[in-house]
Amino acid sequence: ALRFVNASEFGLTSGLHSLDDREVTRWRERIEVGNAYVNRATTGAIVRRQPFGGWKRSAFGSGAKAGGPNYVLSLGRWRDRADDLAAAEVLRRSRASYQQAWAEHFHQEHDPSQVLGESNILRYRPIRAMVVRAESTTPPHKLRQVEMAAAICGVPLSISLPVGQEIPMGLSGGATITTIVQENESELAQRIHTFERLRHLGAPTDELLTTAHAAHVPVIHEPVTTSGRLELRYYLREQAVSETRHRYGNVIKRDTE
Repeated sequence: ALRFVNASEFGLTSGLHSLDDREVTRWRERIEVGNAYVNRATTGAIVRRQPFGGWKRSAFGSGAKAGGPNYVLSLGRWRDRADDLAAAEVLRRSRASYQQAWAEHFHQEHDPSQVLGESNILRYRPIRAMVVRAESTTPPHKLRQVEMAAAICGVPLSISLPVGQEIPMGLSGGATITTIVQENESELAQRIHTFERLRHLGAPTDELLTTAHAAHVPVIHEPVTTSGRLELRYYLREQAVSETRHRYGNVIKRDTE
């Protein structure tokens, strides 16, 4: 059943009815949808309690869920005051903020409603793969910020550089970076379908935008900032997992609690 659901090009909602904790745990960790429901109906999402939005072709852009903590953030365009600072200071601030945002928010499971007899978890999962496109005028430390964010989130990263541009110094070249390719944007467009998202550090061409749209690959060309709360959301999927935790008037605790 998991293979059948996950094979779909869409991923809005899915549900499971089971009293087997092992089965529930396996399903929760493998289901590829934005809203997952256990032992309850798969409709009637409530703002804040079950933020709504899907994965894959059931999502738009970075997939911020309506009624969730990131939706309003997606409606603005952010400018970083730290851009006026030296590159070393920008990287220092980025590292500190990215690590803090990961530890305090993105790596945590959130249940702000705390309804008795229910579990309504909002959590984050890394996207499958990202490609970042630089331009000849892209400051090298911007690529390092993207590499840093991808590494913290555990996202494989491919770097696309203009033809003839040298590989910027300072990239770690660690396991997070899968490839570094020198190519024009037409060549990048031909392989864009192999990635889940494109982080563009400039102005993408119409050809690249059109091809990415046809391949259902969101193009994120917002400025890279030193704020982990803003930047890390581009590398992650949001998932709401709602579970009924009562039976015959008794509140149920799982074996893991």
